[in-house]
Amino acid sequence: MSNYNLKNDLSIEELALPIRTVNALNRAQITTLQQLQMLSVQELTQMRGIGEIGLQILLSTCEKYSIHIPPTPKRSFPHASFIKLLSHKTIILFQKVNISTLEDIPLHSTEELVQWCEGNVFHAAKIYKELKSAGIATHSSGSPFLFEISSFPAVSVSSLLWHGIYRIDQFLSMNEKELYHVRNLGKKRIDQLLELKKEYSTQPFINSQ
Repeated sequence: MSNYNLKNDLSIEELALPIRTVNALNRAQITTLQQLQMLSVQELTQMRGIGEIGLQILLSTCEKYSIHIPPTPKRSFPHASFIKLLSHKTIILFQKVNISTLEDIPLHSTEELVQWCEGNVFHAAKIYKELKSAGIATHSSGSPFLFEISSFPAVSVSSLLWHGIYRIDQFLSMNEKELYHVRNLGKKRIDQLLELKKEYSTQPFINSQ
């Protein structure tokens, strides 16, 4: 078993783990052996749905395949508040891209955040909101994403994202007729957006958030 090639980034499903354990890992977005190796026993213990028996089976299976799971996190966040302020999934995401402190986050752009979320703008928007609630965030290197604009109505952001309108410059280029083609935007919301267009058109949004 020692020649088990982790470089192939194999799926955790190939470890023949209990389905409940696999589901718990999947919920935390841990789907490969490479990602699993980034976790510690401490983090696995805190993961919802694994349980004590599931954890023991997981650790025994990892040992069988020469996969080392350290007792504590390999990269510890120096601020205890980091763990309290951010969800486990978000912390795991940052660990995957080698972000280990709160101070690291503003050094990266929102475009990078979207890349880390594999291009899923909705996922990135959710994490961005979580970061803002923790008092920290990324910043766009170009025209800001709609979800970065605190004064932009959240419901309208969701509708526009579904329509493929992600950034403020895209929104400003839309006319009233195009807004009416956006799903779930009624007249009241469109009137509100038209007023915002007038307001935003005079503001230097680039790198201002």
